[in-house]
Amino acid sequence: MDYSQYIYTYLLSVNSFFVKGAVAHMVCTVTRVLESDDDHYLLWATIIQSYVHRDYWDGKNFIMSKNDNDGNRILPPYLTFLGSQRFAYVMPQG
Repeated sequence: MDYSQYIYTYLLSVNSFFVKGAVAHMVCTVTRVLESDDDHYLLWATIIQSYVHRDYWDGKNFIMSKNDNDGNRILPPYLTFLGSQRFAYVMPQG
């Protein structure tokens, strides 16, 4: 069953923000906010619910799990944050 429409509707209903098309979402309640410097805030939050697109979840791990007939991963890469203004994208190794 594809839960994407349910997730989209739910996220809109709880007054949240999200990136449409992302392969994973976390719904959180912020419990504390500290200003760490002029440009950043440090947030403490409780994860209420989380979602991962089923093709990126193997039942235990966040990993691309959809293969073509030859066993190659066929999903697009996803963006990840490494910290300190550095980003990367994750793609399957063929």
